[in-house]
Amino acid sequence: QLNGRLGETFEVVNAGVGNMNMSQIVAHWKAINQMLPVDTVIVVVTARAAEKQNPPSKNWLLKQSILAALVSTVSQRITLGAQGKTSLVQHYEEIWSADYDNSNLLTAFSALAELQAEKKFNVIVLMIPEANDMKNYQFSFINDIVEKIANKHHWKYVDPLTKFKSVESSEWHVSKNDIHLNGKAFSTIVDLLEPKIVEASIHENK
Repeated sequence: QLNGRLGETFEVVNAGVGNMNMSQIVAHWKAINQMLPVDTVIVVVTARAAEKQNPPSKNWLLKQSILAALVSTVSQRITLGAQGKTSLVQHYEEIWSADYDNSNLLTAFSALAELQAEKKFNVIVLMIPEANDMKNYQFSFINDIVEKIANKHHWKYVDPLTKFKSVESSEWHVSKNDIHLNGKAFSTIVDLLEPKIVEASIHENK
């Protein structure tokens, strides 16, 4: 959708990999940035960004494989992720708390800022709200933290939560049994991203 909306003036490349925490996202981007020189990077942040990846075993495959690292992260989320909405809120409150050792998260954002200074690209932070119940949203503490981090690094911040809260959450879900965001949700996100990208491009070309 984003590529279609921006038109031929822009080239949009999806370099993301699902289920990564922020440390993995930044490490992945550092690894491929040499092959993908860009003007603007959109960093997609979810509640899972603060999840830790436990040290893998000494198994060579686990050490070398990105897929294995992702499986490890997902399995930890299943183990850590509590059952039920209340427990999920408590889990995220814990891992996003200032009392929790979230140095990996902050270090990852700082590493991205260093890479930005070196490679001279713009950064837009896109916060994807936890989709369970956006009408009666209980995860605002995450959005607030991410916005503060974006402001600290002078990055543009995009958060569709206000739009999403205006109607029932089911309006944004793929189906009753699948709470992943649907095409309407992504279209709303593109509405918010497009002017930020164009603005960044204009600034870049001055």
